[in-house]
Amino acid sequence: MGKVATTWRLMKDSWGVLMRDKELMLFPIASGAATLLVLATFILPFIGATASSLAFSDNRITFTASSCPPCPTSIAPSRYLAWCSTSGS
Repeated sequence: MGKVATTWRLMKDSWGVLMRDKELMLFPIASGAATLLVLATFILPFIGATASSLAFSDNRITFTASSCPPCPTSIAPSRYLAWCSTSGS
């Protein structure tokens, strides 16, 4: 008997056991629910962090080249004061 035939027979036998004793279906259902719960604990924080970074992504100060030639064209507000104190302006 080949591997595929053995696998198919094992699947049919397992299905037959589940159909005879319906209470055994509780284990796969509980396992699936627990897996989804664990998956949600990893995915939801990622989605929240991505959404918050998109909501505040334009939180930058932009300078023109004529007003401040040596400075970068865009700098985060938290780094602006540090840049000003080191640039001597």
